[in-house]
Amino acid sequence: MVTALANRDPALCWPFLLCGAVCAGLEVLLIRRIAQERYVVLEGTVQKVEKTLFRGRPKAVIIARDGRLVKAYLRGRRWDLTEGDRLRLYVADNTPVYEQGGVLVLGGYLAGERRN
Repeated sequence: MVTALANRDPALCWPFLLCGAVCAGLEVLLIRRIAQERYVVLEGTVQKVEKTLFRGRPKAVIIARDGRLVKAYLRGRRWDLTEGDRLRLYVADNTPVYEQGGVLVLGGYLAGERRN
């Protein structure tokens, strides 16, 4: 934005305005989903943490919930999880879930938090 104003070229503002509009639209959809309570809270105990090959960051986590195992691929990989930790994931009610080797695999999640 500063570059666009300094060069007095309004065409440079369009990418920033477009990005702002997309972010605002996604925020409205998220707030609407929360207001309509169209999400599921999944809380369980971490059974296994899969890590990346080279840096050893957490890639996926397997959670025990009501006698079933649920696998979720972590976003950001900044999680500091160990086996036995409690994890709470907020999942949209229309998130695809499929089974792979007796483990339910989540297609994604809205947010997550580690509980102690």
